[in-house]
Amino acid sequence: MTPDVVVDIGNTRLKWGRCAGGQVTEMMSLAGDRPDEWHAQIAKWELGASLNWAVASVQPEWQQQFTRWAESRGDRVAAIAHAHVPVPTDVTERERVGIDRLLNALAALVRVPAGWPLIVIGVGTAMTVDYVDPAGVFRGGAILPGPWMMAHALHEFTAKLPLVEPQPFDPDRSVGRNTREAIELGIQSAVFGAADTLVWNMSQLSDLKPVLFVTGGGADLLRGAGFTADLEGAVYDPLLTLDGVRLAAESVT
Repeated sequence: MTPDVVVDIGNTRLKWGRCAGGQVTEMMSLAGDRPDEWHAQIAKWELGASLNWAVASVQPEWQQQFTRWAESRGDRVAAIAHAHVPVPTDVTERERVGIDRLLNALAALVRVPAGWPLIVIGVGTAMTVDYVDPAGVFRGGAILPGPWMMAHALHEFTAKLPLVEPQPFDPDRSVGRNTREAIELGIQSAVFGAADTLVWNMSQLSDLKPVLFVTGGGADLLRGAGFTADLEGAVYDPLLTLDGVRLAAESVT
């Protein structure tokens, strides 16, 4: 199907992507359980009825609610499953890989020449770092807490630490001079340190320099960070997952 709108249902938000001319042209982040927000966004984008939606989800309850809402409007909803993502894998349990990770790989693969390795970082509620080998096979990766999960954990599991909004990586900051700055620096260092180590390790899996893609709501937190690995290039694209949904949907009749 050719979708009018693609949807990435994450753990904390819904992301809508408006499609036109074979690409995702606009994105909006919405609450996962607020049909009133969804109706308002339909009006804002001046979308009509009988829309084609393509939906990928890691949150089944929200997916069911969204599907009921869209179908009540008379729209068609295509649920994107693992089988719809044309990316070969070398993992032990393909069906348990977060579908967003496979969709990121799909969208990245179409943007680079065949035969080139890829590393994809997704910075959201959870942070993922995944490797696609030169043959285009998704080989797996790593999952760790995302920056906002770290911030909330520090606040919720301690008596006095404040809730801090994660900040972009600052290579010139070596110490935090107060508690808030110390938390910011700790989260920055954990996110970048993990990403840098994993990217380096994955870059050693091929003689070819990998192309790095960074996506997710926290992608900008890594913008400007200097990775240790020798990379062919780095692409920061918040629309990567949504574009993967679009590509997968177009393969579904």
